[in-house]
Amino acid sequence: SVTVTVEKAGILRGMLGTDVNMITRLKVIGPINGTDLRTLREMAGVDFYGNTTSGQLRELDLTQATICSGGDDYMEHWDSDNIANSIPVACFMYSNLVSVSLPINLKSIENQAFFCCEKLENVVIPSTCRRIGMNAFGVTSLASIDIPRGVGDIGIKAFDRCYNLKSINVHADNISYSSVNGILCDDAMETLLYYPSGKGEINIPDNVKYIDESAFDDCVRSKSLFIPANVVTIPSKACMYMSQLSSIEVDINNKYYTSIDGVLYSKNITDLVACPKLKESLVIPEGVQFISSYACWKCANLREVKMHDNISVIGENAFYECTNLADIVFSSNLINIDASAFFNCTRLTTISLPKSLSSLGNAAFCGCENLMVIYSWRDFPPLIGDNTFYRISPNCIVYVPQNCKESYLNNKEWGNLTILEME
Repeated sequence: SVTVTVEKAGILRGMLGTDVNMITRLKVIGPINGTDLRTLREMAGVDFYGNTTSGQLRELDLTQATICSGGDDYMEHWDSDNIANSIPVACFMYSNLVSVSLPINLKSIENQAFFCCEKLENVVIPSTCRRIGMNAFGVTSLASIDIPRGVGDIGIKAFDRCYNLKSINVHADNISYSSVNGILCDDAMETLLYYPSGKGEINIPDNVKYIDESAFDDCVRSKSLFIPANVVTIPSKACMYMSQLSSIEVDINNKYYTSIDGVLYSKNITDLVACPKLKESLVIPEGVQFISSYACWKCANLREVKMHDNISVIGENAFYECTNLADIVFSSNLINIDASAFFNCTRLTTISLPKSLSSLGNAAFCGCENLMVIYSWRDFPPLIGDNTFYRISPNCIVYVPQNCKESYLNNKEWGNLTILEME
């Protein structure tokens, strides 16, 4: 354990002697700049270029240090001109730090400051800190973190893939954020912003009305999701990364959502909002008109989808990379299939596009490499976007109604495919 007092910025390495990489615990008192941060990076296991060093520094105490602008660039591509009172962008990224206490006059922790510090278990943030940047603590081993009263801005994915994180504790006097049972919420405790995955199964507080679209991004082990009565808004992206989710259930008193066979729908059953990742067969109820964007995104277990004739729109990325989807029956009143709706659905071999279909978005069936047969029942070709059928089977045949072949062949997009008339 070493304590060093520096009188001016830029001289830390000289004061520590020749064996800096052998120091495991360090406390720094006084001003430090980019030159010193570069030294601390190397001591913590990562050099100027991001390469591994022999540095053994694990515990770093900067509570009595002051970070000043100036000095050498602290890492490749990042200068030290405007780093005063901040942990600058990517400063300790990929380092081996286990514990860090930050300067008591710190104003900000910038984007990716401690990203991929996989051994980091403890960080002390001062009350002066105003900002925690995007991915600032992503991919660390933090089990809990205290957010002081001064923090008014927490960037997206600040705790990305922190799978050990069980508790985010916000100071009671913070006017921008709050926490309920270790869950990060807005100041009114009405919007659930981030659910720590280390807590296990999800338990949404009863006072929550809104769920941020990235709130459950790290809940990759959660098997079920229960939506309480007061929830008003759930983005379809909310379940995107919940790879073990088998069921979504909704309180019967919720006025905005309902659940049928473990699938989330709007209360009036006009919108399919989200399908659990482990769902194998999806029979969409008769009243549904819209399949929301991302509703079945990467539902890799999904083998078949059956829809009634009320559905008019399939949203973008709705069935993106449903790699086991082999059988889908489209609504006879389908109007739009939006961008990337069936991107990389590699087991699709045959699709039948109804006469009602007017447009297919960009890359709608891109990457469906085994798609061999397309029936298009419309007399004139539906509008298609860029790369709609890119990387489908080169032997794919499009069958169109009698006397319609020429209109398809004369279409710039459809004309690149093999067109035959139905018998």
